Amino acid sequence: MDITTTLNEITALSVEEWMRLVQAIWDSTAAQQAYPDLTEAQKQELDRRGGTMRLISAREVTRFERGAYEKGLR
Repeated sequence: MDITTTLNEITALSVEEWMRLVQAIWDSTAAQQAYPDLTEAQKQELDRRGGTMRLISAREVTRFERGAYEKGLR
């Protein structure tokens, strides 16, 4: 795969096509459920921000985002 050619093709897409592509990439990433481990600094930051803050999966974020778009919030 030639990344330059791919990027050129992507930038030629309409905004609607581009958004569909981004959503498809996001969905496929969430479906893989491959999340990097948090660094100690990231864990400390989460603790600082809320203590009991619960990490949510990319799948849950995707559902939230999709709902926000459907409701016209974005």
